[in-house]
Amino acid sequence: MALQQGRLIKWDDAKGYGFIAPADGGDAVFAHISAFVASRARPAVGDKVRYSVRQEKGKGLRAEGVHLPLLLQDRIEGAVLVAMITATLFFSAVLWLSREYVFSYFLVVALVALSVITLLLYGWDKRSAVKDKQRVREDTLHLLALAGGWPGALIARPLFRHKTRKQPFATLFGATVVCSVACLLFFLLSEQAVTLRNWLDIEAMQWRTLMQPVIAI
Repeated sequence: MALQQGRLIKWDDAKGYGFIAPADGGDAVFAHISAFVASRARPAVGDKVRYSVRQEKGKGLRAEGVHLPLLLQDRIEGAVLVAMITATLFFSAVLWLSREYVFSYFLVVALVALSVITLLLYGWDKRSAVKDKQRVREDTLHLLALAGGWPGALIARPLFRHKTRKQPFATLFGATVVCSVACLLFFLLSEQAVTLRNWLDIEAMQWRTLMQPVIAI
């Protein structure tokens, strides 16, 4: 059976459903996320789609076998790859900038841990949104990004197709990334933070000494 063409005119990403306007006119067709075929991308208002329809008793038309454009799928997949490369470059840069200090590896491990926690919370929030359960507070996600977990959020947003377009969240996220990187550069490079860096170096040296017998075992 030939597929019809249309465009998403309404989409509730949290609940996973919306409506398609047929290209040749007619009544809007209900579409649930489960009807989208082999799609790695999250639907959005304005997307052109191909689909078939069936009549649901007492409920009207319902879309089946909905296909998103392949270019859209590739774009989302590419965004995840770019985010992963950006995160890797960031961690590498932090390791290089702090190479003269004992706390260098501790710092990178802490940032990676924060990023993993942030990524998992984005995934949890997406799952909660779809299942209409209690959500993770947006200020919690922003605070984690500000504390250094933004690489995890950078990956999570296109990976889970979550909070990529919502405003003012997207703008605030960008601001937290800039502030987080600026604070980290100030800590690693400024003369004003020398005392703090030296103190952390002494603490890191003590921790490394304490951990040596454990590592030897």
